[in-house]
Amino acid sequence: MESHPVAPRPQPPRAKYARGFSLLETAMVVLLIGGAIAVGMLVLQARKPVRQVQAQEQALQWADQALVAYAAANAHLPCPVNTPTSDIDDCVGPNQKGWLPTRALEAVHPGGGSPGQPLRYMVYRGGAAGSDLAVASNQFSPHNWKREAHDFADINGLDLCAVIANAARESTSAVKADRARTSDIDGNAINVAYGLSVAGPTPGDSGLFDGLNQQSVASMESPARGADSGYDDRVRVREFNTLAQTLGCHYADATNPDGVVLASLDMLALAVDVSDEVDDQNEALIRDTQSSYEMAIVSEVFAVLNVALAAASIANSVSTLIAGSTQLATAVATCPVPPFVSCGLIAPYTAAVTSAGVAIGFASGATALAASALVAISLGLDKTKQARDMAKAGSSKGPPDIAGLKQNACIAAEGGTLYEKADENGNMIPVPLGFWKDGLKQEVEKLEQKLIQTIADRDAAQARLDWLGRIPSHLIDYPPRPVRRSWQECVTDGNGNQTCQTKYESDASYNQRIDDWLETKRHMEEVLQPKLAAIRAAEDAYFQWETTVELVEQARTGRDQMNEAIGQLAQQVQQCDLSPPTELDAIRRCSNNRVALMGMSANPCNPDLLTADQVEKRQCLAWKNEDLQEAEANEHEAQQAYASKFWTAWTLPQPPIAAYLDDAGIPGLPWVCSVTWPCNDLIILGQHDNENDKRETYAMTYYKHLGLVVAVVEQTKELEAKREAYEEAQAQCDALRALELGGSNGGQTIPVWAGAEAILQGANCKGATGPVQPSLCPSAGATP
Repeated sequence: MESHPVAPRPQPPRAKYARGFSLLETAMVVLLIGGAIAVGMLVLQARKPVRQVQAQEQALQWADQALVAYAAANAHLPCPVNTPTSDIDDCVGPNQKGWLPTRALEAVHPGGGSPGQPLRYMVYRGGAAGSDLAVASNQFSPHNWKREAHDFADINGLDLCAVIANAARESTSAVKADRARTSDIDGNAINVAYGLSVAGPTPGDSGLFDGLNQQSVASMESPARGADSGYDDRVRVREFNTLAQTLGCHYADATNPDGVVLASLDMLALAVDVSDEVDDQNEALIRDTQSSYEMAIVSEVFAVLNVALAAASIANSVSTLIAGSTQLATAVATCPVPPFVSCGLIAPYTAAVTSAGVAIGFASGATALAASALVAISLGLDKTKQARDMAKAGSSKGPPDIAGLKQNACIAAEGGTLYEKADENGNMIPVPLGFWKDGLKQEVEKLEQKLIQTIADRDAAQARLDWLGRIPSHLIDYPPRPVRRSWQECVTDGNGNQTCQTKYESDASYNQRIDDWLETKRHMEEVLQPKLAAIRAAEDAYFQWETTVELVEQARTGRDQMNEAIGQLAQQVQQCDLSPPTELDAIRRCSNNRVALMGMSANPCNPDLLTADQVEKRQCLAWKNEDLQEAEANEHEAQQAYASKFWTAWTLPQPPIAAYLDDAGIPGLPWVCSVTWPCNDLIILGQHDNENDKRETYAMTYYKHLGLVVAVVEQTKELEAKREAYEEAQAQCDALRALELGGSNGGQTIPVWAGAEAILQGANCKGATGPVQPSLCPSAGATP
């Protein structure tokens, strides 16, 4: 029976469910979106005060920078105005608070732009112009030695510095209640140079600003006050000292009210007084053409009485004073040296550079003639004559020759080609083809090579001493090492035949002779070392003796020069007594001659009659005699010490010395120390006095080493001094290159003032408040 598959029973269709969000899911999404929006609004609301504070601070910073820039350009602060859009001259009443003149300040702000909102503003306005920061007034002029002010009417930053100092001074003792003021962090009232306030988002009871900031009185809330429910303004103030330092005055407080810049200009004014005094002295030197050695002493006295104090004050007080005493002294000291390159640097130098970027330039000033009057006694008659000739030459009153100064300064520093030189009479003559003149740079290079060679020679001498003196020493002529003895022993038999046999020294005998030989070597070395030590002591003593001999010569020369100077000065005083002078400069000269003669010839010396410099240099005849006596006593003692030590070194025993000397020093003759009594292989009598005797004895090598050690020290000092002089000269050369007018090297154009008085006026005009020159000054390129 067949079976057939059964078809499956059909199933009923399944129900289809709906797709999408349910009501619950929709509610959740809406809730999340709403929460996010709420949180975002809260975050934005929380950041709003931060942005407001930032905007306030930016406005205060902009206004503060603009006020400083305005003061730098105009030598005063602007006054508060009646409305935020008022012109600069629409000022509120004295000692009132107003609005910041934003439109006027936008033109001077270094970054441009604007504060973005109006600001309240107050400024310290004193009862008189001398302390009113909103008024440009002439409150400072440099003073002379009599504390009399120069008559300079230019108004600039120096005057503003003086006004700030006056305001700080008058508000130190007690707070001025009617002038710009606020409170410090402790709540104490203080006066300020100026104050700024910017409003917060919440208006105050009487206007946009809160508390004192809204009122018209010149007072503001403390910058330290924090925000609260009734206050959201922000305040910034400038105290007197911070404003002064920002403007370049450096200090303006009760302990130092004048400030560094004002003191610098006063020092420059004193330099002008010195220049005038030197001009007067120069005229006197021109009339006194016959003075010689005694005038060097008179000039030195003049320098002490009339110039030294000013020079010291300037050197210690002015931050930069070009053509100062160092450059003048260097120029005068090197002027007499052919080809007299530095002579051109003496007359044209008088210039000054004050702090805060004041650049006056170079000018020919009579101050340089002080070098003519400052000739030291030790320079002698020839130097005095040169000083007199320079005084006769006078000082240039015209604008300085920057190119000529640059050429001379750069040749002095770097070397160069010269086209004129001095003849035997000191007159300059042309050299058409020119000749090379080494500068300080080449001198430094030569000294460096010289020092390298001296160090090498010193080290070679030390190495030779070490080589000769070590144990075993190359100085000793050691006996040869023993060799084992041997001999032949022969025996003859009955037939007459001889049989020989070599016999050797016994070990005991040979070893004993070796021990004896070693002992002999040790004994030789033991004898040599005291000998070498004694030789070194003798050479040390000789070196010291030579030093004392030089000191005696120096002391004797100083004594003789003092005697000569006193004699010349006595003649000058006698002439004054025979023909009493009537002119003021001659009367002064005679008076100073008498004082100098009394001080230099007094016995015992009286320091009250001498200057501090003369006391330090012992410029008195009695002292010079004492110095000579002491030097002679020291020389005699040193000579005796050398004689004793040399005899000890000479007579001490020594071992046989090897032939270690290389040069007899006598052409054609060998050295024979064994047969010549004064000759010793280690130390030779009188060898120091015979420059032709080049034998490198141990004594001479040690003596040479002593000299080389000292030479290295002295040459190192000389090189350091020369290198320092070169660096200064190179800096001067570079400065002149930068200041060369119209040069092809990109030199800057600078204002030139001719004459010491004009330099001072130029410095006063330039001011100390930045690169913007006050409009009331003369043209920068003018020659007053």
